[in-house]
Amino acid sequence: MVDTTVGIDINTKSGGLEGIYQRRDKFGHFQPTTIAGYPAVQAIDYRDAPKQGDCVTLVGVAEERLITASIAIGDRKHPDYSSACKISDQAAALVIENLKGAK
Repeated sequence: MVDTTVGIDINTKSGGLEGIYQRRDKFGHFQPTTIAGYPAVQAIDYRDAPKQGDCVTLVGVAEERLITASIAIGDRKHPDYSSACKISDQAAALVIENLKGAK
């Protein structure tokens, strides 16, 4: 059994954060936030996903570009199972900080 899966993606096809905001009513969970100084949003299809081990954090890094960090925690006993967005936010922040350091 896989305990936790993390996915990182560079998205250039969704219209950036503006495109995500335009479709906000399609997400059950939609929570604006800030990651490493960049505008971001937690967005996932069903409302209770973050309490059930799943979350996606999308960070606007340019007008048409997003860094997407997704998390799926399969073990209900995992200490962060009911706060999955905390982990997807942390993963997104690590990516942003590494990209800043690569300049």
